[in-house]
Amino acid sequence: MCRHFATAVFLLLWMSWPARSQQAAPPEVVSYPELIFHSGKILTADDSFTIAQAVAVRDGKVLAVGETAQMLRLAGPQTQVVDLQGKTVTPGFIDTHFHLHNYTFNPYVNGGTDTYPVVMLSDLSDGETKDSLLRTLRSKGRQIVPRDGWIVFTDSRGEGHSVLERKLFPQLTREDLDEAFPGGPAAVGASHGNNYSSYVVNSAGLKTALEKLPPKTQGIVRDAQTGEPTGVLTGQAAQLFGRGILPWPDMQLVMKLMQENIPRYTAQGITMIQTKTPGFVMAALREFWRRGQMPVRWRANIDVGPDTEVAFKYLGNLTDLGDSWFRITGGPGGVPDPFFDATYDRPRPLAGRESSRPDRNAGSLAARLAEMEKQGPTDTFLAAKYGWSVTNVHNNGDLSTDVYLTEIEKGLREKIVDAYGQRFNSDHGLLLTRETPQGNQFERMKKVGLIPSLNAGYLLEPKPVGDNPKEPSPASQVELLSMQWGKERVFKMLPAKSLIAAGFKPTSESDRWYYPASYPLWLLEKLITRKDDKFGVVWGSEERVNRREALWMKTNWAARYTGDERELGTLEPGKLADLVVLDKDYMSVPEDDISEIRVVMTVIGGKVVFDASRDQRVLPMIPSDMPGH
Repeated sequence: MCRHFATAVFLLLWMSWPARSQQAAPPEVVSYPELIFHSGKILTADDSFTIAQAVAVRDGKVLAVGETAQMLRLAGPQTQVVDLQGKTVTPGFIDTHFHLHNYTFNPYVNGGTDTYPVVMLSDLSDGETKDSLLRTLRSKGRQIVPRDGWIVFTDSRGEGHSVLERKLFPQLTREDLDEAFPGGPAAVGASHGNNYSSYVVNSAGLKTALEKLPPKTQGIVRDAQTGEPTGVLTGQAAQLFGRGILPWPDMQLVMKLMQENIPRYTAQGITMIQTKTPGFVMAALREFWRRGQMPVRWRANIDVGPDTEVAFKYLGNLTDLGDSWFRITGGPGGVPDPFFDATYDRPRPLAGRESSRPDRNAGSLAARLAEMEKQGPTDTFLAAKYGWSVTNVHNNGDLSTDVYLTEIEKGLREKIVDAYGQRFNSDHGLLLTRETPQGNQFERMKKVGLIPSLNAGYLLEPKPVGDNPKEPSPASQVELLSMQWGKERVFKMLPAKSLIAAGFKPTSESDRWYYPASYPLWLLEKLITRKDDKFGVVWGSEERVNRREALWMKTNWAARYTGDERELGTLEPGKLADLVVLDKDYMSVPEDDISEIRVVMTVIGGKVVFDASRDQRVLPMIPSDMPGH
């Protein structure tokens, strides 16, 4: 507050100073803005939702906002002055659940180039069968050079992910891979974004995995008769295998793909993302950061190894170490495996929609709690106890939220250190519910300071979540939810307005790599209208938010989620100059047209990283080669 007051006093004195005094000032004490945007509508997204005409930027920060005439008086001989001609400026868009590294590795046509070789439906020349898949694996395996002795394949999220993950990969056995790859360790995995949901390994790979995985690792699938490992790894075992045992990909390729493809998203107005970040990406980002070449602001949630408590004791609390470009925001934690996305009510089963993940509603509540206790302290409990924040928690269930809250509460009761700024977040939020058998869930969330991140695409994406966005589908996401849960339940899903009314400041996320579900303004439109694109039906009008609230969710409130509220999220003097120029007025276009607004400029730290007039041929405003466009 004092900093902002001092800045305002300085500007008032400066703008009222006689012109000749300005000219007489020594150059050593004069520092002009590098950028001035004027004659537009500046939506500062501050807590009062102040609207101005112009904004001045100096040294990567917002110098001042106000009327056009005032800001133009600050201009110096080298100041770049941009006439907005009525266009709208907002703070940069922050996505609080956006696996950007994954999206850059699997771009746009048939999954593109992956950090590991990928299997795609288009590779299966003889149809979607196990035999065709094995022929493809053998053929591709002969063409690649093993990395650290390993041959590793994953599926492509961009094309046919659900078919490969749910239908074909579960048919593979260890013996199949022994025949296909007899010379050394091999693995085929359903990476499922950042979750490493399952792997099948051959005998050589299984031997290595069993030697390196901790003895009590959950998710090593065993034969029901013999008790011997089958070669299938799921859950915790798949996570540890994918992150800790498999070789790192080619780091030069990783950095090249990130440099080439991250601009596709900054061109959509995204200036900062929050994501779970594996070690090889942390290493790449460290190089970008050290060289001063960070392509976007990055907030990293990190895993710390197979034994979380040992790691916490070795490392101490790394939460919030870093700077405004690159920072660790939290460690391992989230919903324990037996309760992943769990709900008190069970959805109706739908043919062809079975997941390869363990049944999230299997067994009685008491039995599942007992299983969780048997596995030892949860990562969430340990994070709360040792002062770590917990971010990027995949969570769509009401029961899973209750279990997550219980682990936070237990950890805080036993906490070892009062950690400044410790935060607990929960993402997706489709089935958050005020009242559950455990009591008032919203009140419990408020007591631990939990910040919900909401995904409008999980409710209103044009295609069912996980389907190939390029292929036709008989049902939209909301139709699928209606078949599973009934329309009355769907009306109450994604309770954005209820959360705001209860005092929360939720955020907006995408968790998607393709248009429209990755596009910030499409997400804002869906939060405001809750209208599906197929039928034009409003799904739960009482949970609609207004335009101010929606923009706060993508800017001001999103900065609170990442712990950046002092430096980012609004266009206020002294804050970092991350901003987006839009071609239409967000506040006045028809609600149904908000998704049609286009980003014409993106600025990060006062630097123009996307300009439609300059980059049009290289970076269309909505890239035409993105899946689904």
